[in-house]
Amino acid sequence: QGISTTTTAPTTRTPITPTTSTTKEELMGLGSISDLRPEVKEAFNRMKQAATNDGVTLNLVSGYRSFNRQLQIWNNKFNTFTGTEADKIVQSAEYSAIPGLSRHHLGTEIDINGGLDSSLNPSDFSGNGKYAKVYTWLRKNAGNFDFFQPYDQDRTVVKTEHWHWSYKSLSQQFTQQHTN
Repeated sequence: QGISTTTTAPTTRTPITPTTSTTKEELMGLGSISDLRPEVKEAFNRMKQAATNDGVTLNLVSGYRSFNRQLQIWNNKFNTFTGTEADKIVQSAEYSAIPGLSRHHLGTEIDINGGLDSSLNPSDFSGNGKYAKVYTWLRKNAGNFDFFQPYDQDRTVVKTEHWHWSYKSLSQQFTQQHTN
């Protein structure tokens, strides 16, 4: 069943006007940066250009997510698993946050791949995977643009997300406010 769709949370954000460096594909295609915070959008565009200069394609698969979008992702994932409700929650939480707890709600988080599709498969980012070059470049360079990898290793429930990058200055400030 997943989480009830009658659960609601504020989902409005001030719209961000796209810059000239925002492409139609980013706004209409696989990923949209239109609801990221301005500082994050600017840093991503600079990082993307630097990667392009190095022969690496960075594609934004996902950025800001409303509560309802996260709910849809969670329920779609939850409903693909079998087992008890508890088993399905644990399996879903490996790569998806429960709505209301996702870092993507902050507007500081981005999921990146190399643009061949919208895949975020862990095996694509390691070894000879199709996005291994992207991940290698990000690990070496993302910090220069104030991005870090919050899920850089397997935790008790949450698995490593090679594609998930966070804008450090704002995300750490917001998560500290949330935990205090």
